[in-house]
Amino acid sequence: MRNKAKNELKMYFNDIKKRLTCSYPLRIAFIRDFSSTVNMFIEENNTEAIEDIINHFGTPEEIAENFYSVNDISKLKKKAKIYSLVISALLVLSVLLVVFIVYAIIFIFQNGGGIIIKNYER
Repeated sequence: MRNKAKNELKMYFNDIKKRLTCSYPLRIAFIRDFSSTVNMFIEENNTEAIEDIINHFGTPEEIAENFYSVNDISKLKKKAKIYSLVISALLVLSVLLVVFIVYAIIFIFQNGGGIIIKNYER
């Protein structure tokens, strides 16, 4: 796919994401599903034109307006919950990593820089 087509598609998805009025995790779950559907359409129809995509799927406004009537919200909520759990786990791991690094730095400084020098007599 050409860069121009990729950028247009990215702008299309971002525009849809901005117009959705649901929670952030639900938006992300929808955009992931929708982008895979669009990518399948692109491959099957051998097209990269954003006009073809808009003609087939609709404008970002239409997609956002029809979001609740067209989608299986319960499936999207499950995916959104998984996404939220993964993000939460990554945040917890990041905090633990920072705590460990701070503890290691403090330990090194309290023990004279962490270098042990022994004098040997000959």
